[in-house]
Amino acid sequence: MTVATAISENTKSTDIVTPGHVFPIKARPGGVLVRAGHTEAAVDIAKLAGKNPSGVICEIMNDDGTMARLPELIEVAKKFNLKIGTIADLISYRINNDHIITRVQSEKIESEFGGEWDCIVYKNDLDKAEHIALVKGRINSSDVIPVRVHSVNIFEDLISINSNRKNLISKSMDLISDLDCGVIILVRDTNNDALSNLLKKYSGNNLRQENKLKEYGVGAQILIDLGVKKMSLISDTNAMPINLEGYDLEISDRQPLEDNN
Repeated sequence: MTVATAISENTKSTDIVTPGHVFPIKARPGGVLVRAGHTEAAVDIAKLAGKNPSGVICEIMNDDGTMARLPELIEVAKKFNLKIGTIADLISYRINNDHIITRVQSEKIESEFGGEWDCIVYKNDLDKAEHIALVKGRINSSDVIPVRVHSVNIFEDLISINSNRKNLISKSMDLISDLDCGVIILVRDTNNDALSNLLKKYSGNNLRQENKLKEYGVGAQILIDLGVKKMSLISDTNAMPINLEGYDLEISDRQPLEDNN
């Protein structure tokens, strides 16, 4: 009764006694594409189902009183024949189905690395973060286009904290310039805790999968806007945490960056 009253559009502040036995929390606008949290996930699922944009969150506990994690939750779902999904699943779905970027500015620039480029600024309509696409030559959707998607990392790109990954942007620009055609996408993380979370990476903590999903999703939508269909991915890893088929994008081959320098 309390929850039904709280989520009703006709409810007034006087209809709810506070403090009460149900703790209300508010989802961020933009859902899991802005904040990869359980609150946002609950509201996103309700919206996708065409229902009231609200949800009830409860934690499932293990027998020893600790909070159940994904492996334990999968076993619970099997036992009671329940559907189960992860926040990463939801992010991937929304990235594939929601258009979230807008082209806001385009200029010709001259760089020490590769000469003249078309520099295009895109805005993420959800978190308002701006990202950069550097384009060399003419993009033809029938051609295989060399592409580098780069997550801007102030520690590596500016301070060279990791000698194995320094100068990756300039190396990519030189490589694409030699090929006379290609795209470099510079994706920025503008979360309030972006730098502190990134610094943790160097003490053995991996970046959250949800952040990687969002970065690749933004990059994929920018590529679509530029007219890229098939790409030769410039990367030294095989990582690709999103399904590109939903974007009508195809990786025809890969080019390792370090081998070209």
